[in-house]
Amino acid sequence: MHDLPMHLLESILSDLPVKESVCTSCMCKPWHDHLWSSVSADDTSKSTESDFKKSLEKLLQNPAYFLNVRLRCTKFKRHSFLHEFLRELLKKKVIILEIAVDRHESLGFFPIPPEVFTSMHLRVLKIASARIILSPPGTFTRLSAIQVDVSWSSHASVLDFYKWCPVLQDLQIQGKIMRLPDKKQKFQIRSQSLLRLKIKLHLHKIQLNRGQRVYLSAGNLYEVEIEAPQLEVLDIDESIFAKFKIGNFKYLQEVKLQSGFYEAKRQLGEVGELLVLSRGVFDTINKASLSTSCLVVGDGAFGALSFTFMDYLFSGNEGAIRDKFRMTFPDFYCVTSLRLCIADSAGWVFMPYLLAHLPTLQRLDLEFVDREDVRRGKKFDWNPPKDCLGWCLPSLKHVRLIGFGEKMMEEAGLILAFVREAATEERFEEITITYV
Repeated sequence: MHDLPMHLLESILSDLPVKESVCTSCMCKPWHDHLWSSVSADDTSKSTESDFKKSLEKLLQNPAYFLNVRLRCTKFKRHSFLHEFLRELLKKKVIILEIAVDRHESLGFFPIPPEVFTSMHLRVLKIASARIILSPPGTFTRLSAIQVDVSWSSHASVLDFYKWCPVLQDLQIQGKIMRLPDKKQKFQIRSQSLLRLKIKLHLHKIQLNRGQRVYLSAGNLYEVEIEAPQLEVLDIDESIFAKFKIGNFKYLQEVKLQSGFYEAKRQLGEVGELLVLSRGVFDTINKASLSTSCLVVGDGAFGALSFTFMDYLFSGNEGAIRDKFRMTFPDFYCVTSLRLCIADSAGWVFMPYLLAHLPTLQRLDLEFVDREDVRRGKKFDWNPPKDCLGWCLPSLKHVRLIGFGEKMMEEAGLILAFVREAATEERFEEITITYV
């Protein structure tokens, strides 16, 4: 929809019922940014505190309802006044509220008033650098979507307050880590109602320039524990190599996994520390993918998997490797749709072995990713396995090759030859092949 002219998009929005307009929080970024540029935005960065207060009081005098509000304070951060402003603001039937108040020099983290969580109208809350005033479990009965930004230091209360939200369905924890915390950050995501979880945590470029120690430290400072039995979508995109503890999911439909493997490799080189980090990614994919029907593995996550596999590959003959790998890597009986994003030759070597663990696979998407940080000539240096893998793709119906242009028809031919042998000649004729 973002390809439509902006005046049409604004017209569509104006016709939406208030309840459905909450969905604008999920719009694509170009649309979102353009819409925000067309609404009221007061910049008080050059004002005095008195002028700042007057502008907010004037805003509250507006008789209109405010459905979507962003409050970002880096200069004027006195808690008492902001508390009173938020209480009055919520009377405007705010549905989406973003609060980002920098830490006060003497008062510390901004405590979000309880009225935010008990509002009859608020559905989506986005917070950064704040403190949650905790009430008895189950009292935040209205919030269905929460987004937490942990780019800066975070108060411990934002790590585990999700169990207080009995109707929470969408949770996003994100951040470009500007400064590593002094102690471990343990996120405890426990929710009986959560349906969609996205974790997007990356090191800021300031941190990336500090070398090897950043990766080795970050991996020991972040831990995420997930207990959400109703979860349907799990999206993990991270380069801090956090440790994940994942419970059982009965209704999981889609898992997306991405890792900062290549960024870490650039700093660490192919050394033991990189193998330790890669095994952590390997373990996360094992746990997260056992019960999902759709699995999407980004190039970084697949790079970590294949790097771990290559460690097995150099440890013995092919039969011994397969037996050892099978003991470590389970069969994914639930996965029927798989997308692999592959950026280096090790990934193409590993790909057939992974497919051998997906006995019910019906749809296979293979994407060739052209990364600048992968040496030329090492992106697709692959010979299909010599032995027959007829048991490998017994259920395959669709193959989609992505990113294989006209100059890569030979490489695409190698893949299709492998698929033909793995699925058997007779079944290959029934498989749909598409290029994107």
